[in-house]
Amino acid sequence: MESRQQTAYPPKRRPILLYDGECTFCCRWMRRWQVATGDAVAYETFQEAGARFPDISKEAYARTIHLIEPSGAVSCGAEAVFRVLATVPQKCWLYRWYIQFPLWAQASECLYRCVAQHRLFFSFMTRLLWGNNLEPPTYRFSSWLFLRLLGAVFLIAFLSFWVQASGLTGSGGIWPLAEYLEQIATHDREGRLSLSPYLYAPTLFWISASDVALHLLLAGGVIASLLLIVGVGSGAALFALWVLYLSLCTAVPVFLNFQWDTLLLETAFTALLMVPWKWRECYKRLPEPPFVGRLLLWWLLFRLMFTSGVVKLNSGDTSWWDLTALDYHYFTQPLPTWMGWYLAQLPSGFHAVSVVIMFLIELAVPFLIFGPRRLRKIGFGALVLFQVMIALSGNYGFFNLISVVLCVLLIDDQSLPRWLRLPSISACKPQKPFVWGQWLRGSVTSIILVVTSLQCLQAFKLVDLSRWDDSRTLPTGIRTVYASIERFRSLNAYGLFRVMTRKRPEIMIEGSEDGEHWIPYRFRWKPDERLRLPGWMAPHMPRLDWQMWFAALQSDCRYTQGDWFLRFMQALLEGRPSVLALLDENPFPKKPPRYVRVWRDQFEFTDFASRRQTGHWWQSERVGAYCPLLQLGY
Repeated sequence: MESRQQTAYPPKRRPILLYDGECTFCCRWMRRWQVATGDAVAYETFQEAGARFPDISKEAYARTIHLIEPSGAVSCGAEAVFRVLATVPQKCWLYRWYIQFPLWAQASECLYRCVAQHRLFFSFMTRLLWGNNLEPPTYRFSSWLFLRLLGAVFLIAFLSFWVQASGLTGSGGIWPLAEYLEQIATHDREGRLSLSPYLYAPTLFWISASDVALHLLLAGGVIASLLLIVGVGSGAALFALWVLYLSLCTAVPVFLNFQWDTLLLETAFTALLMVPWKWRECYKRLPEPPFVGRLLLWWLLFRLMFTSGVVKLNSGDTSWWDLTALDYHYFTQPLPTWMGWYLAQLPSGFHAVSVVIMFLIELAVPFLIFGPRRLRKIGFGALVLFQVMIALSGNYGFFNLISVVLCVLLIDDQSLPRWLRLPSISACKPQKPFVWGQWLRGSVTSIILVVTSLQCLQAFKLVDLSRWDDSRTLPTGIRTVYASIERFRSLNAYGLFRVMTRKRPEIMIEGSEDGEHWIPYRFRWKPDERLRLPGWMAPHMPRLDWQMWFAALQSDCRYTQGDWFLRFMQALLEGRPSVLALLDENPFPKKPPRYVRVWRDQFEFTDFASRRQTGHWWQSERVGAYCPLLQLGY
């Protein structure tokens, strides 16, 4: 380690950093630091200014950088680096560690000497990983775009549910939310809830659960989405979106409990740490978003992808290990597309290679999120392409869209073409939070990191949070806190398709006036006839069609969550218009049928030969009855 010197140089108004002006590696990093430190430090080459400090030899200048303090003190090596970076508020902790932890100081000096002795190699690695532009990254444009796209996703989510709301959860729907909240209140009065009913089900519908309240809430969600898109009251609009969508997911758990619903809630909740709390944003003077908020959104994207890969390997499903999972996936997924039909025709070798690529993207690419600029750009391209391929082969609502929106934050301003870059402003500093004070923001960040880290450990089966209510698993206080946090659906574990289904049962519903002549009910989106072309409806999410896929996998209709399927059958027998509007058509327009029967058929894609011969996209075989013959009053 170069020794720290004390000399009687004339005091300067600011420290001077002397470096080798003939070293390309040094010049690049000095330009980066100069942007980061601004006017706090003066940067000069020793070839030009070294003569002013004769006590330092040319050999010392060539070996290491030197920082000349206004007091005349001289530091070099890693210490000089940390003292320079200490002028940047976000990096001052590095120098504190250098002073307080001798082991950190020794390791830093060893690393500095290694880099200094191999500057040609590290100059090559710098160009490879960062490119020629080493300016400190800023994220003003990507953060601005992220919030607008997030508003667009919320707009899609609210509009998509709005066209189904009356049939799914209105007073005449399958799962009336007023009835569900009354059940919770009854359980509370009977002492069967471990939490307050308002914590057990945090929703605005406790105020009113009428149809008017339902449609007002959805209208409020649309308005808040538009405000976020245009940048008016962004902080308040985003908070309102989180509250409104949480209210929906809480009150309608049967139809709003998919992973993209919780992902949207968690994205909105985390984005509150970086959203500008201003009534109107000036596009040309956008501030740099807070580092903590952006880092937590990166962490969310990392967990979404990485744990999805981990749970597949830990699920015990051999199809992931023997690379045959995609042999079944394209026809067994909930709502395939015609592109999925064509992909399913490809040979097994192609599917095996695709599984390997998928694991590379889910298990390796997420680590690029936290890497230098070029690695982040590679990660951005791989993750976006992955989501596009998923969207082409299957319908997953707005899941792929929200995943791509999270990827937007990987692109810094320096990676954009010049015509897209925002004009530089002198005070491009991280914005100060309006609602989130420093203490509150730190506390929320700590809770997020602790809970989500435990969820990552759960993916590796190192902890079991699914048994949080077991006193042998967690202490009472921690269980209460975790139960309260879990109810807000904003800190979640992820893992799509941990177990691959290998068959595709489909529920076929028929109605009859006399018990002899049966007419089928047709759904808008789910496969229920062999001639139907698998199509696209994403980002719209047909909630009933999706739940029919899950119901078909159950052994009996009585085991569907909350008996919603039997409620659906009752609505058909009663001929409720709001529920029938969810279907493709009403086969009994004059009066509802007297009887309803439900079959389970086995569906599978046809191959090219069968498709040419019959024109069918699907081939099906009847398996048996799904439930007994149903009629009202029995």
